[in-house]
Amino acid sequence: MPNHSLNRLLSSLEECKGRFGRGETHRVEKFENWALVLALISDLAGWTPPEKRDLVKILRAKTSRNEMQYLRLTQKHPRLRRELLRLGSHA
Repeated sequence: MPNHSLNRLLSSLEECKGRFGRGETHRVEKFENWALVLALISDLAGWTPPEKRDLVKILRAKTSRNEMQYLRLTQKHPRLRRELLRLGSHA
């Protein structure tokens, strides 16, 4: 089920990944792990544009060396937190 919003989000995510330089394999690995998690969120295409923009910010923060910003942003994203808890409770 192609969705223009989802395609734009994926383009943004690819753009983030494309900004990693040589020697930053740890960042690419973190990014790819998140891509697997995002694939499990069934209603991701229905997220609002601000929710998707915030998600991209969270992914950028997660791939940085200091994860404090990632933690702060994740705490402020209720929909992502709810999905992460849902996914974690099925493990």
